[in-house]
Amino acid sequence: MQKRIIILQFLICLAVAGFGQSVYDSSNRLIAKIDKSGRVYDHTNSYLGKFSGDNIYNWSNFFLGKIREDGHIYDRNNAFLGKVDNNGRVYDRNNSYLGKVDANGRIYNANNNYLGSAKEIPTRYVAVFFFFNFF
Repeated sequence: MQKRIIILQFLICLAVAGFGQSVYDSSNRLIAKIDKSGRVYDHTNSYLGKFSGDNIYNWSNFFLGKIREDGHIYDRNNAFLGKVDNNGRVYDRNNSYLGKVDANGRIYNANNNYLGSAKEIPTRYVAVFFFFNFF
């Protein structure tokens, strides 16, 4: 469970790529900053990765996967990982519910525990955090 929370927190960071915004955890502490070019930095200003178009890269520019306009998420080998639906609910490849991103950018896990926020960010980008480990 802790790994999923960590993954989710980083994905939240990537999700705001191109928006030049900050991401906060459930205690309203800064998790990351994202510049207008899609580069993601943690709270200490260390580079974590980037989001470029539909493609997702880690800190060493290793291609991790992609998220399509329809909300389907794929790994680097083009294997289907899961999806985010039009209501912000996130499901894995077996259609198991992982969590949700509400209309205000608040992120919750499958048990409806609040994990953090990323306001004004498209839901499909936030959903990526449920699937990739960037550390």
